[in-house]
Amino acid sequence: MNNAEENTKLQIRAASIMEKGIELVDLFVNKNYLINIDKCEIVPLDETQKSFSHMSMFEINKIVYDKNENINDKLVSVYSALSNFGSSALLIIFSDEKGVKFYLGTRDISQPDVAKQILKKSLRGNFPGIEIKEQKMEQIERLLEGYLPKEYTNKAISAVSIVPSFRDDDKDHFVQGLDKFIDTMTGEKYTAVFISSPLNKTSLENKKRGFEELYTALSQCAQVNLSYA
Repeated sequence: MNNAEENTKLQIRAASIMEKGIELVDLFVNKNYLINIDKCEIVPLDETQKSFSHMSMFEINKIVYDKNENINDKLVSVYSALSNFGSSALLIIFSDEKGVKFYLGTRDISQPDVAKQILKKSLRGNFPGIEIKEQKMEQIERLLEGYLPKEYTNKAISAVSIVPSFRDDDKDHFVQGLDKFIDTMTGEKYTAVFISSPLNKTSLENKKRGFEELYTALSQCAQVNLSYA
């Protein structure tokens, strides 16, 4: 085999590695598999997961904060407290032509009362003067079943995926926020439910290891040296 043939094989191998790496990026980083979500079968929720007793919810009537302080950092502190405990965080918005109702809550199967206290104390600690109203279990059930009926005349499933980026160096000009969504949808009737479930350390390490392997595969194509005789 002469040098020209060997170089051609190296180029083909490098192109194959690059193509495979790009496919992995689209699949796992950009989550392109969500394009086919409408073709997936729905997995029924286990009956033990349907209980409202694992949930807590607070209606937010007023938020007080210093305009010279970054409110995003305060919210991160609240959510981090729940994440470190292993509890899911809930954000629910009910909107109609009259106005918007805003709720924050938790969901924890093992220790729901502890998760509720963590959220309550974190909110009051980070936002002195905040007005919150705790919802009883029957109120939570009535709210969710009233705004989220079991049967829909028109069923639809959609998914939105984003790739996060650092914003620590540009906090003053960071414009993406839930307030923009609420302002845009003013006067519209809708229910928005956001659920944030923390990952355990094992899952995080596995994801980290996967990204490292992906980087290793792509780094081989960062530079190619060819020599001709």
